[in-house]
Amino acid sequence: MVFVVMLQGTVEGFVAFLLTGLAIWNWYRQSVSNAGGAILTGQGLMGQVHVPKLVFPATTLLTDLTKFALVFVLLLIFPWLSGYPVGITYLALPILLLVQFLLISAFACLLAALVPYLPDLRFLADNLLNLLFFMSGLFFMAKNVPPAYQGLFYLNPTAGLIEDFRGLLLHGAWPHWARLCWVAVGASLLLILAITLIRRFDHDYPRLVP
Repeated sequence: MVFVVMLQGTVEGFVAFLLTGLAIWNWYRQSVSNAGGAILTGQGLMGQVHVPKLVFPATTLLTDLTKFALVFVLLLIFPWLSGYPVGITYLALPILLLVQFLLISAFACLLAALVPYLPDLRFLADNLLNLLFFMSGLFFMAKNVPPAYQGLFYLNPTAGLIEDFRGLLLHGAWPHWARLCWVAVGASLLLILAITLIRRFDHDYPRLVP
């Protein structure tokens, strides 16, 4: 379905197109997967000293952010070397990165809050991320999605963010501000909920892990 129906024709500058999508997606996937199990994997330290459990996913998120920063620098250099100009739209780049980090933190912290109670949820999340890999527009342009499925396609917030990063870096286009605001608001509310849950169950987590 992805390659036959949606990948219609060729994409100009496909290498830059693909690398931009993969860089953003890998940051999202690795951070959510790693931080999602951070509280569960911190069981050894929990038994020795009291540590606010929010520290575990936060530390993992910052570690993955540092790794992504190195990749992102290379990602910025590649379009420059490939002839894509730097324009005024680069001013929106910090906003895009912030919204992406908010989205990652929200899902990662929510998963981290629930996994100690439902350990199998981590494996379900990994499988869901594998599915979303093919539904986030990594290999095809969003405009090639049939109109009847456009609304469903953009229910995946990562798809819209990947499209915005590509538009900015490769075509000098501004992000889709309305969609970006909805993602930012939704991610912020979800992050507040996740932090609240982690703090609420802070003293319960050591008793849940062996």
